[in-house]
Amino acid sequence: GDDPNSDWAQGYGFQFWRSRHGAYRGDGAFGQFCLVMPVQNAVVAITASSNDLQGVLDAVWEHLLPGMLGIEPEAVEGLQLPAPSGAGSAPRGVLSRTYTRADGESPIESVRLELEGERQALCLRDAEGDHQIAVAPDRWLPSRGLFGAREVACKGGWTGTRRFEAKVCDVSSPMNVHLAFEFDGDQVRGTLRRKGTFLPEELPDFVGEASPSV
Repeated sequence: GDDPNSDWAQGYGFQFWRSRHGAYRGDGAFGQFCLVMPVQNAVVAITASSNDLQGVLDAVWEHLLPGMLGIEPEAVEGLQLPAPSGAGSAPRGVLSRTYTRADGESPIESVRLELEGERQALCLRDAEGDHQIAVAPDRWLPSRGLFGAREVACKGGWTGTRRFEAKVCDVSSPMNVHLAFEFDGDQVRGTLRRKGTFLPEELPDFVGEASPSV
C-alpha cells in the first residue's frame, strides 16, 4: 500500500497484518486486536466495539505508544469508555413502579427502577427471565447477564428530568447495548440500540404502562 497513515496499507503475510511503528497484528470483527509490538516488547490485546477500526489503532499510537517510549507517561490518565451522564433525578412516582409492555415487539417485557443508596437498580424482564442491572453515574458496575451475555458492566443515570439512560457492556464480547427510557406519568417509551454484533443494531421500542398511582 501507499498510505503511510493506514495500518491496512503496510502489508500482509503469514496470516498477520503489518502495522505502523514496526508492529504486526491479528484482526477480529468490531475492533478485536492482538497487536504485537516487538520494538516495545509488548502485546496489546483489545476488545472493542467500533466500526472505525483505524480509529482504534490510532488511539494506541496516540495514547499508549508515547508512554512506552518514555514520553508523557500520563498520556493514558483520564481515558474511559463514553457512557450516558447527567445530574438529573428520578421524577416523582416513577421509582419502584413496574411498567409492562403494552404494545410492540420489544424483547423487554417489563421495566422497573429501584433506588439502592446512591445507585439505581434497573430491573428488566425478557424471554430469559428477570435481570437486575446495577447502574451508577460515576463508575462501571458489574451485574448478571442481559440479552444473552453472561456478565455485564453498566454505567448511566438520569440525563434529564424524565429520561434515564444506561450503557450495558458484555464483558466477554464486543456487544454493548444503549438503553434510554422516557417516562411520562403512567407511560414509558424505551429505545434499545446495540453495537458489536452482526444482529440488527436497532431493536423494537419498548412501550410500557403502569397501573395508576394510588
